[in-house]
Amino acid sequence: MVVLSLGGGGVQSTVMALMAAHGEIVPMPDVAIFANTQSDADGIYDHVAWLDGEVPFEILMPSAGSCEQDAISGINSTGQDFTTLPAFRPYGGMGRRQCTREYKLTPIKLAIREFLGVAKGRRVPKGMVVEQWIGISTDEIGRVAESRDRWARNRWPLIELGMSRLDCVEWFTTNYPGRALARSACVFCPMQHDREWRAMKANDPESFERACLVDDALNKRGEYVHRACKPLRSIDFTDYQIDLFARSSAMQCDGGCFT
Repeated sequence: MVVLSLGGGGVQSTVMALMAAHGEIVPMPDVAIFANTQSDADGIYDHVAWLDGEVPFEILMPSAGSCEQDAISGINSTGQDFTTLPAFRPYGGMGRRQCTREYKLTPIKLAIREFLGVAKGRRVPKGMVVEQWIGISTDEIGRVAESRDRWARNRWPLIELGMSRLDCVEWFTTNYPGRALARSACVFCPMQHDREWRAMKANDPESFERACLVDDALNKRGEYVHRACKPLRSIDFTDYQIDLFARSSAMQCDGGCFT
């Protein structure tokens, strides 16, 4: 079985899926899986719907529920009383990031097991191996990691082809002129550059308002989605021009959700 991990609107995973559809990466995947946090911008879901019509394999969208609504309610995906987001705290640091595991990795694993016909809690039969394609390009080689599951073997087709993110952009622009790509992420994700917050506020006010509603709920618990530890609504992002230098390594997205 060949599974393609799809990042929604991401450049690399989208190009990987389309290259497979064009026969430029073989074999053809059996299925692509996009873990739906129910918290992306609407444009990401529009893109996935478009992509579904461009590839010959099925795109599954398993979900552990709405990360957005759970964050507002102050619970995790199983209803326990804590927030999974790596929110900022005034006394220093960030909360533990558990959203990736609960809303991305776990739904993907469960979907693969279901596709294999292996019930939850049952062991995957010995000798059954899933090849999982992950859209990491040559400029992200530090993200490469083997699967922790004995029944899964990771593969990185873009690295095999020597393709960088720029190469992916050029391939997409050549083959699908006029279409745009955007990184898949929860609209309220704390691991965003100020330029991303600024762009969201200016170009996608609906998503920015959704992020503010999550932040409003976090503020009541002494947490914030922005490192300034101030309500998101009150921040003038033009005040944070040195963002590139101010960000700590703790804020860097490590790609653990394979998107």
